[in-house]
Amino acid sequence: MPPTQDPREVWTEDDFRVSEEDAEDLEESTLAENTQINRDSTTGAFEKWCAQRKRAARPCTTATYTSYGLHLIRRGKAGDFKPDTVRQYMSRIYNWQPEGMRPDPTEVRARIRLWRKKWKDQGGEVRRSAALTIPYLLQCLEKCDETTHIGIRDAFALTLAYHNLHRRVELTDLLVKRVRVMSSGLVVVTASSKTDQEGKGASEFLKDRADTQLVARATAWFEVLAKLGADGPDQPVFRALTPLGNLAPRTWPQSGATA
Repeated sequence: MPPTQDPREVWTEDDFRVSEEDAEDLEESTLAENTQINRDSTTGAFEKWCAQRKRAARPCTTATYTSYGLHLIRRGKAGDFKPDTVRQYMSRIYNWQPEGMRPDPTEVRARIRLWRKKWKDQGGEVRRSAALTIPYLLQCLEKCDETTHIGIRDAFALTLAYHNLHRRVELTDLLVKRVRVMSSGLVVVTASSKTDQEGKGASEFLKDRADTQLVARATAWFEVLAKLGADGPDQPVFRALTPLGNLAPRTWPQSGATA
């Protein structure tokens, strides 16, 4: 005979609660700092616009979302924004809305696509950072006084950024233990990046070149760090320096210490 009772465990109220400690941890943002700042700025402007019109900002209706999108498009056509900027703003507002209560973004996205096409046809151009080519890199390196701690640091930062296509934030996040200096190049582990939000990390071998002297410049800078007592494995590779080449007082999140 089949069992007369369900053998599975029965949930209680405790199964649907988290502890106070868990709740505090959940309050911490999962977004990167600059991403959080951009989202707060965008949603703040949206909330202000809604308040002026006595509309609910979160959750907002599709009509409110569409009306605000058209408002930004009109401002963009007047010269305040570019199409991609408005697209980013509206995407942040959409993702900020509670799941299951998000507005329909179809109309706004279609209008932005149409505006972007006309904008490009009329000569609009998306500005991108210029690539740092070898000739320009070498010119920059010539300006570094590598007889000083500051010049040694700057020369290595420029060279490493070129070889590994680093962004500024990836350079500032780099730790000593994630750089291995070898005779023919460097092994660099990038723990996380803009394109690696999950922090899986990526290890790259950067082959030395006669014109950039990556190994020599890395060796020179790590000797400076050792001299300054700042070459611990969990300390940042690149440090702020005083005009005299000593460590400037800074804190870093890995240890919470001050140097």
